[in-house]
Order: sequence, then structure tokens, then C-alpha cells
Amino acid sequence: MSVLRVGVIGLGIMGRRMVQRMLDHGRFQVVAGWDPSAEACALARELAPGLALEPGPEALVARGDLDLVYVASPPRFHMAQAGLAFDRGLPVLCEKPLAVDHAEAAAVVARVEGEGHRAAVNYVLASAPAILAMQRLIAEGEIGAVRGAAVSVGFREWPRPWQKGAAPWLAGRAEGGFTREVVSHFLFALRRLLGPLEVIQATVDWPADPALSERDLLATLTAGGVGVHLSGHVGRIAADDKNEMVVTGERGALRLVDWRHLEMADRGGWKPVREAKDSSGPGMAQLDAVAAWLDRGAHPLASFREALDVQTCVEEMLAGVED
Repeated sequence: MSVLRVGVIGLGIMGRRMVQRMLDHGRFQVVAGWDPSAEACALARELAPGLALEPGPEALVARGDLDLVYVASPPRFHMAQAGLAFDRGLPVLCEKPLAVDHAEAAAVVARVEGEGHRAAVNYVLASAPAILAMQRLIAEGEIGAVRGAAVSVGFREWPRPWQKGAAPWLAGRAEGGFTREVVSHFLFALRRLLGPLEVIQATVDWPADPALSERDLLATLTAGGVGVHLSGHVGRIAADDKNEMVVTGERGALRLVDWRHLEMADRGGWKPVREAKDSSGPGMAQLDAVAAWLDRGAHPLASFREALDVQTCVEEMLAGVED
């Protein structure tokens, strides 16, 4: 199979993580990158010594030798930088959240759909074996008709220790926070598993500093008409990161724990779902899906439209919704 040549816009922590995973995968060659930070560029060069550092995103998309542009900049830049790639007819894999400005994102989604651009969003649960197994088990009626769902996330601190390099925006109210960064993954998964999202009620606890992101979130919503209870908080647990998503049916339940571990319960209690185990390494299933997409094969990647729906839900919750 041919090597897929990638240009990366944004070489911060997420961009460099993707560079390393693409190098480990085997199908991808990261040929070019750009970031306004000289330090970020130097760290990326350490991972990929042959990486060409371009003077700007415009120069990167104009190279003429790319099969994919991966956008890993802070959210406020996503749509403008994706648009540069679309101007050149290049496929775009964009980090989540899609954006924070709804009108801007909606306009780009309309462009993608109207002009037929190839666009996907890096919601890794789209290709996770655990989610694919949940999808099949629900469709086959293994837990009976779905009656409810719940999502719970907790963090010792925010941003998480490994995200400190992105703290200037990730800790901020304008673009960051755990709801956009983490809860959005589970909202996407519920939308994929159960159906469209609708916020019923949401309460947010903000720190005294108006520049900082949320510390607690309690929300009620529906996914395909199924009631969902959602909670998230910072500073109440000893672990760096804990998350759980449960889908409950008439005859049993499915539980996703810490991103990768799927369990199914009946009257005998919780048991691991063996077929859902991901042994390929972090991010490899997602990159398999990206490669299939670029090869014009079947894939489970999130569309810009799905990501816009998740963004709409997230921003409604952060604005607060009274029942």
C-alpha cells in the first residue's frame, strides 16, 4: 500500500502525539508541519528529523505533495485552517472540538457538504473496538430495549498533567475545559449509538476567575429520545483521569470504563466483553480508519456534521439550561 503523506498544522502536545502515532503506524509519513512556537517545532523535529517546517499554514497546504492535512491547533483556528486545505482540495482531519463559534462551524459544514470536501474529526471513540462492540450488541438486542444512559468524568486537576503545554488555552473559558475536551467524546459516542442529542437541563459551576474553565457540570439530555444523565468535576478524586459511560437496557447494561474497557452486566454482574479489547496500541485503530478513509474505503470516522451537533450540545450545556 502507498505511503500517505501528511502535513500537520499545530505541533503542540496533540500534534506531536499524532506525529508519533503516525510514525509508529507505518502507513503515514509526516512530511511537513507548522506551529507559531519555535519550541514546539523543535520538539516535533526531534520526533521526525526529516520534517519540513513551513513558515505558515498557507505555505503548508500549498506544498503540492500532501494526502492529508491534520489540524491540531487551538479550537478558534480550526475552521479557518481547515478552509485553507479545502481551498486546495485536500482532505482534512481536524481535532475536536470542531470549533467554539457555532456560526463559523455551521458555515464550514455547509461548505464541506455543498462542495463535497473530504473532512473528518478526530473523535477516537468512532473507531474504538469497545464502541463498535457496543453498537453491535445494542443493535442485536443483547441488553434489550435501551432505557437510559449515564456519563461520569472526573479529574484530579485540569488541565491534566500531560496537557500542561496546552494550558494557556485548555484551561481557559473561551476555548478549553473538560466538557469540550473530554465530555464531547462521550456525547459523540452516544449520538452514534443512540441518536441525536438534545439538552434538557444543565448547571455549570465556574471558578471565581472569569478566565478559567468550568469545574463542575451536571446535565440531563436525551440521545435518540433516551434519557442521559451527565456529570463532570475537577478536584474531587485522587486519580488524574476517571471516566465511565453506561447504557442500560431492559435486560442488562453495557459499561465503558477509562476509554477502552467494555463490560456487560446481567443478573450475574459485570463481565468483560472480550471482543472489545483493543490490543493495537493507543490511536492505532483510529489511524487504521484514517488510512481506510484516504484509500476511499469504508470507515467509522466522525463527520464534520456529527462534530457540529456535538459542539452545539456542548456549548448549550456550558451556557446553562434551565429545565
